[in-house]
Amino acid sequence: MSTGRHKQERGVGLQPLDEINGYQVRPGFYNRDGATATTRGVSFTIHSFGATACYLLLFQPQEKEPYVTLKYPEAYHIGNTYSMFVFGLKIEEFEYAFQLDGPYDEKKGLLFNKENILLDPYARAVTGQRNWGERPEGGADFIYHARVVENNFDWGDIRPTEHPFEDLVIYEMHVRGFTKDASSGVTPGAEGTYEGLRQKIPYLKDLGVNAVELMPIFEFDEMESTRVVDGERLYNYWGYNTVCFFAPNTSYTSVVEHNHEGDELKELIYELKENGIEVILDVVFNHTAEGNEQGPCFSFKGIDNKKTANIKEIKKRLNQYGVNGYLQLLIDKSLINYDDGSFAWGIEGNFYQKTISENKSIFLKKMYYNNGEYYKYFESYLQSIWLLILFMSIFSIFKIRNHELLVINLTIIGITLFLLLFEARARYLFLYSPYYLLLFVIGTANIYKKIDSKKFFIMAF
Repeated sequence: MSTGRHKQERGVGLQPLDEINGYQVRPGFYNRDGATATTRGVSFTIHSFGATACYLLLFQPQEKEPYVTLKYPEAYHIGNTYSMFVFGLKIEEFEYAFQLDGPYDEKKGLLFNKENILLDPYARAVTGQRNWGERPEGGADFIYHARVVENNFDWGDIRPTEHPFEDLVIYEMHVRGFTKDASSGVTPGAEGTYEGLRQKIPYLKDLGVNAVELMPIFEFDEMESTRVVDGERLYNYWGYNTVCFFAPNTSYTSVVEHNHEGDELKELIYELKENGIEVILDVVFNHTAEGNEQGPCFSFKGIDNKKTANIKEIKKRLNQYGVNGYLQLLIDKSLINYDDGSFAWGIEGNFYQKTISENKSIFLKKMYYNNGEYYKYFESYLQSIWLLILFMSIFSIFKIRNHELLVINLTIIGITLFLLLFEARARYLFLYSPYYLLLFVIGTANIYKKIDSKKFFIMAF
């Protein structure tokens, strides 16, 4: 069970500038996504490219109707970001959600509906799914609210274990499945939880394990597609239908952690690292519990479906191609979840702060951080490297006489084009790095020979 390693409470000297529905407010923390608690109140920040208005809804715990709705003043809307600081809120007394207004046009992938209650994509805690395998009364769909989490867990000077890759002994596991059975020997009440896994650290060390890969530990809907087969109820067990990427699954905790959700998980990670065991999180960012166009709309779809539903963007992206269109696409491409996922979980461990300090390497911060002034240029540079390698790889097909190798080569190039056009998950490309480099060398040599031959000019004209 968590021992309660916490930093001292934070405070800020902010003063209100406006009043809305009896609540004093001011512009919030534009560079801190989601809800950020301070001693004076809470900042609420959300992004939307297409919304025309944004509303903050505050609920009494477990209530379905908000007790107040606060519309973001237009002056609090900068670029694609809405941010508002609300004074006097006590995080244990409310839950929150958003409503966004804007155009509704299914053909253009715009699904704005002011009546939809939308979960904050950056919520650190999601309400309504505390108990595994339970639906709301009457079997209705979940209406998700977020809870503000006090982010004061003290990681001390914990650092990555830095085991050489070739020395890793990785145990992939499902948090619930690993200790759910009584044979695990964990204490009563800890079965199938982060705490249960923490109690098994000596067992993992005895096995020689120095890294655990946790299957999805974020809030997900295990009731999606639930059904009874041969008298036994089956659930969506694995967790690859994420509800919120920043909220640990509350059904995996051994205790109720209101406003400190994640502490038991953090304590687990802290002790694993203290025992020399690295932690790898299995995360899939390219689909969520909202599913396809026929699925529910409770978060991403209602905030920016046009940016999150890739299928509806294909025609637009293809129409952008040409030199100018493709360069613009590379600049616009931000890989928001991929970058933010790493940075958000790195914040508390102080990894990025220690790597690039507040007082030094200002240029590097502006370049590497996804809200930095030069980040878009750095991102375009990285993408251009892959494009150059891909371009050279294409020329290598003219040199291949082996049909099997040619098929493999074309398959790799096709996969690369697919990732660049639609998935935009550049990290996958590293799996093919050795092959890309080989194709790059072959392609370069082939181009050189073509240039050195009259045949090249005949082919060109």
